[in-house]
Amino acid sequence: MIHAIKHIKQMRKGRTEPQLMKCSNQKIYVVKPLNLMYKRSLVNEYISYRLGNLLNLPLPEYNIITISRSVLMASPLSEKNFRPGLWFGTIYKRNAKGFTADLAISCKNLDQLASMFIFDVWIHNRDRHKDHVLIDKNKLFLIDHDKAFTGRNWNGEKLIQQSRNANMKVNSHHKYLLHYSDKMNLYREIDRISKLKVTELQKVIHSIPKVGVLLKMIKEVYYIF
Repeated sequence: MIHAIKHIKQMRKGRTEPQLMKCSNQKIYVVKPLNLMYKRSLVNEYISYRLGNLLNLPLPEYNIITISRSVLMASPLSEKNFRPGLWFGTIYKRNAKGFTADLAISCKNLDQLASMFIFDVWIHNRDRHKDHVLIDKNKLFLIDHDKAFTGRNWNGEKLIQQSRNANMKVNSHHKYLLHYSDKMNLYREIDRISKLKVTELQKVIHSIPKVGVLLKMIKEVYYIF
C-alpha cells in the first residue's frame, strides 16, 4: 500500500477538493480525500479505473493511497473536515491540459474516442467534461469517475433501476467523442464489452483492498455487475 508523505497543495475548487501529494513511492499524485458525504466515491473511482484497464483505455496511473493523521495535521488540511484512511490518487501530469477540440484533433489516440464514449455509457458516467479529459504529450487521458454508477451515494435499488434504463443523457463533450468516433468502432466496443467474461469482472471485485471503508462495500459492489 502506498502512503502519502507530504501535502503539496490543493489542486482546484470542487466538491471532492483534490489535493496534490508526494507519496512513499516518490511519485506525486492528485488525491481525492475520504469524504463521508460521498460514500461511494472511492469505490466508484477504483472500479471504473479497473474496468477501464480491462478495455485498455487511456487512463493515468492510479493507486489507493493511505493518508495518516500525522500527514493531515502537518498540512493546511488540518483545518478541514478530512479523515485519515484510504484516499484515491492518480499520477500527477504536470504539463497536461484540459480538453479542447483544437488540441484533441492532433492527439495520436483519436481512434479510442469510440471506446471512451461507450465506456461512459456502460458505467453510466454523465460527468465527462473538459477537465475530465486530459491531453498530455498528444494523447487523451480519462480521469475522474467518482459520479459513475448513478452517483456518489448509490445503493442497490438505484443500480437495479439503472440496469432497466439504457438511456443516459450525454453532454457536449460526450457529443464530441461521438461525433469523431468511427461508427463501426462504436459497434465493435459494444461487442467487446458484451464479451467480457464473468471471471474478469469478478477479478475486479476481488481486487478491491479489503480494508477500511472498502471492506464494508464489497458485498454491495456486486449490484454494479
